[in-house]
Amino acid sequence: MEQEKQKLQRKGLHKHFHVSKLDTYGYIILSLLFFILVVFKVANRLFDLGLSTAYINWKDTLQIAILWAILAFVSDMYYEKYERKYKK
Repeated sequence: MEQEKQKLQRKGLHKHFHVSKLDTYGYIILSLLFFILVVFKVANRLFDLGLSTAYINWKDTLQIAILWAILAFVSDMYYEKYERKYKK
């Protein structure tokens, strides 16, 4: 009974590294923004809109969007496995 009342203490890496649901949502938003840029660049090329986006090509943008999506997925898994129990 006392163990249930006792607050869990963070150990090891969990003392210094925290992930919240807000982190996951931020990564998802960044991934979607980069994916929207990919769609815009492809539409710009297909429909010859004439808008210049020479600062990044669509392949690099797609890779960045995928990497942010992977980071969002991993941070959500980390939260579900380790961090959620400390919120109780």
